Amino acid sequence: MGQLIGYTAAIDATIKGENDNKTVGILVCRNKDNTLAKHIINGIDLPVGISEYQLSHLIPEKSKSSLPTIDELENGRKNNE
Repeated sequence: MGQLIGYTAAIDATIKGENDNKTVGILVCRNKDNTLAKHIINGIDLPVGISEYQLSHLIPEKSKSSLPTIDELENGRKNNE
């Protein structure tokens, strides 16, 4: 969250025009209902939204077997090693 606040503050200080609204930060999470994410933005007095990502549906079926799984990526391993 600290990085997000820093980035939005930098945009507001360097790019945002006088008549523009404050920059909206988007916290991208693996799970939008993540309790930790909700606690992180609680009490932040900046426009922040939470969004989730899901990449697996974008990968063609024929390519999935040659890519590491999410668990393997999180654990720092490649598929077939």
